[in-house]
Amino acid sequence: MKTLIKKSLLVIAAVGVLSMAAASDVSARSFGAALGEPVPGSDTSCFNSLSGIPVNVCGGGARLFEVQLPTDNSGSKTVSFTAASGVSCTAFATNSVNSAFVGSNTILITSGTLSSGTLSAIPLPAGGKLWLQCNINSGGALGTVNYNQ
Repeated sequence: MKTLIKKSLLVIAAVGVLSMAAASDVSARSFGAALGEPVPGSDTSCFNSLSGIPVNVCGGGARLFEVQLPTDNSGSKTVSFTAASGVSCTAFATNSVNSAFVGSNTILITSGTLSSGTLSAIPLPAGGKLWLQCNINSGGALGTVNYNQ
């Protein structure tokens, strides 16, 4: 019984520490890539959700998938993501009328398990939009997206 109580207290303490750490960085956002969608013109039927993770189930090459990242302000933005099995991603920002954009570097994840990549920071202009765009190869998956908003 004492062991169970000690373990419970350790779990409660760990959750408390993690909650405080998460609360200290209120400007960061994280969510599943399932909130994104195939780029118009891409074969939308090629993406299935596996536990909320978009997976390219078609053969014959990569399909383009993008996630719009809501932001509260302009400034320097850094985007990271998890992916597996041949996923190449870049972040980009558009201006308020979508007539110009600036992009980050591109990172290719080849590991068969979800692995993370962090893209170079990009400037988001006032009123602009932030995006993550990925080429997902057959069998590839895009997991979570993290960024400073």
